[in-house]
Amino acid sequence: MCFDLLITISELKRVLLYKNPAVMKQVIEVVVKVIAESEWVEGRILLLKDEEEEGVRESALNLLEVLAVNLPKKKTYKLFLSHIQQLLSQKSTRSIFAGLSVLSRIIEGCADQIRYSLKTIMEFIALGISSSDAKCKQVTI
Repeated sequence: MCFDLLITISELKRVLLYKNPAVMKQVIEVVVKVIAESEWVEGRILLLKDEEEEGVRESALNLLEVLAVNLPKKKTYKLFLSHIQQLLSQKSTRSIFAGLSVLSRIIEGCADQIRYSLKTIMEFIALGISSSDAKCKQVTI
């Protein structure tokens, strides 16, 4: 799968991504889009072929986690944060869930940068906890 290739590149040949910021930006945009566009029905993810759809979404989240750990934080954190803010500003349960899912996966890799933007992160967490949807609350916790 393409995500596996990108994980390998970020672990073994990360210079290919961080020396090409436009490529890195596009990779992050596409991966976030895969996460955000998971089908949402009646407050839950609709799995097209059950495990296959969930597998794609989970693979995308895993890739973001690996990118957050392996790539330069000063460049990637701003990209992650802008996508999270975009998703959360849409105010739909589906977008909030996607944004909080992305946040939950980058926290470890971007811990130092998050420390300097705690106010913003706490606003995201408050949004998730106050959501009426159980999945949004669950991913926040």
